[in-house]
Amino acid sequence: GGRRTVLHVQVTEQTLTGESDAPAHLEDGTAIPAADARRMAYTAELRRVLRDARGIVTDFGRSRRLASADQREAIIARYRYCCREGCDVPAYLAEIDHIEPWYPSGRTDLGNLAPLCAPDNKWKSRHPDKVEVIDQPDGTVTMRFHRYPKHRPRAWARRQ
Repeated sequence: GGRRTVLHVQVTEQTLTGESDAPAHLEDGTAIPAADARRMAYTAELRRVLRDARGIVTDFGRSRRLASADQREAIIARYRYCCREGCDVPAYLAEIDHIEPWYPSGRTDLGNLAPLCAPDNKWKSRHPDKVEVIDQPDGTVTMRFHRYPKHRPRAWARRQ
């Protein structure tokens, strides 16, 4: 029907490289022999997905641009509001955006994601050179937008 087959296999790097014969696992937990996983990998599109100790997806590498549902939940738990300085849109209503833009080299991992409301996300994408990222002590970021050029007094204002 024109749709390609997608099969998710969890496998370690050591199993793929032949350093280990530990089995790989399908989504439902079914174990498959290491040799079968390596054979399938020869013609597969590989995507690296890293999970933390609790099983939460923390990194999709460069193969995926959008945050996963788990990543979105983690960002919402970390931030209360849109990360633009002074914005009070709740994080659960915001879009999840890359701090360092995904193109050309930004990563889709928790350390590079933050909530921005739709208008701020649009503005940031149009004016990336006018965004200052400020790291906070709690591991979050605040974005300061420099929307207007610095005010310069007009020549006539300096006259006495």
